[in-house]
Amino acid sequence: MILTKVDYSKVSKFHQSGVNNFKVARSTCKSALHIFCCTA
Repeated sequence: MILTKVDYSKVSKFHQSGVNNFKVARSTCKSALHIFCCTA
C-alpha cells in the first residue's frame, strides 16, 4: 500500500489524536482511581 503525502498526514493526525485521547483517558482513569482510593 502506497501512501501519498496527503494520506500520510491524515493518518499521522488520526494517530496523534488517538495517542492524545489515550493519554487523556489514562490520566483521567488515574485521577479517578486516586479519588476513589483516598475517599474509600
